[in-house]
Amino acid sequence: MHKLIVSIIRTEKMENVTAALKSEGIPFTYSVVKGYCGEGHLYHKDIHDRIKIEVLSGEHTI
Repeated sequence: MHKLIVSIIRTEKMENVTAALKSEGIPFTYSVVKGYCGEGHLYHKDIHDRIKIEVLSGEHTI
């Protein structure tokens, strides 16, 4: 059974996350997305770039 794992991360974490996935030999896709989060210091009009990473896991991956 396969599972799709989707994660949205800050752009500054992209290098660390992709390096970890590559070192484990896990294939992934990523895309740039825009989003708003409820962090206290943000204004309602703040829209930030984020990275969406998708990993399709097999039975032996996770």
